[in-house]
Amino acid sequence: MMAICNSLVYNLAQNSIYSIKDILIKLNETLFHKLPKKVFITLLLLEYNAKNNTLSYA
Repeated sequence: MMAICNSLVYNLAQNSIYSIKDILIKLNETLFHKLPKKVFITLLLLEYNAKNNTLSYA
């Protein structure tokens, strides 16, 4: 499951039009349909902006 999550986040993050909120929503929608009913994953997504020295999370 970690490999699937990693791949999905990487692919979505390459498209700069997505916010971290949008990435997490799309990731959740995709995993919801791929995972068995009794399986869940806890997710935390961080974005560091070195220019502004800020950390955002979703």
